[in-house]
Formats: sequence, structure tokens, C-alpha cells
Amino acid sequence: MRCLPFAGVLAAALVLGCSRTPPLPTGTTGRDQSGRDHISTLVSLSFGAPSVSATDTVRAGDTFTVSFRTLTKGCDQPDVIGEQTSASGENVTLTPYNVDITRQDSNSMCPTYITTSLRSIDISLGAPGVDTIKVVGYLRQSNDSTTLGSIQKTVQVTPK
Repeated sequence: MRCLPFAGVLAAALVLGCSRTPPLPTGTTGRDQSGRDHISTLVSLSFGAPSVSATDTVRAGDTFTVSFRTLTKGCDQPDVIGEQTSASGENVTLTPYNVDITRQDSNSMCPTYITTSLRSIDISLGAPGVDTIKVVGYLRQSNDSTTLGSIQKTVQVTPK
């Protein structure tokens, strides 16, 4: 039988590489108002800035998909996307959340990895005009810190 000389080292690295990943800070309680663990970090697949993908023009009342990418690490799993529409119906704010699976099972081990998740939500805009879709999340800064911010997409809504 032929063995790989580094197989034991790789197995040890995988076991030692497991750790609990603390949630990103969201306030004094560590949880936000919706009861979710933390707001997601917005990312891009390339080295550019994160972006929102959606149609440029849509008919009033038609449903369309809004997509963006978030960072997922360790015990994080993508969870709900909160949706809030302004009173005038012209602006939609989306907030993606991650949930820490150790809150459900305190004995779980978390791998040390970072990946991206494509997040999508179907929405519709009711009145003709120019509407803004804003996605709120943590944005990575050049010094590797994160700050709460947003990315936006403008959509032209035409009459039915």
C-alpha cells in the first residue's frame, strides 16, 4: 500500500484548524434587533467593491430577483434577508443575516474557513419612478477592518 507522506500532517491540520468563530459585533448585546446572530459582511468575487445585481428596468408590480454576495465563515450559515420598504415605496433596504450554528448545538465544532455565499431575494416595486435598492452589511476596509455600510442599485420602474 502506498501512503502519502503528508497525509498525517494534513489530518492533524484539519482537526487543529477547528475552532469556534465568534459573531461579528453588532452592538452591546452581540445580537441585533431581529434576534439574528449578526449582519453579514458584503463581498465581491473579484478584488473590486461588493455590488448588487438586479434588473435595470422593471414594470410596476412585477417580481424580480436581487442578488449579492456575503462572507460566510466557520459556524456561520446564511440566514434570512430582512426587507424594509420606505413609506413612499420608493426605497427598499435589504439586510442579510448569518446565524451561528453553535447556538443550536453547543457541542459542534467549527471549521476554520472563509467562503462566499450568493444571496438572492425576490421583490416587487409598486409605483412607477426611480427606486433605490440598498443592501446593508459590513464592508471590508483597506486596513482589513469592517464597518457597517451599504451598497445600492437604482431601478427604473415603468407603468404596467
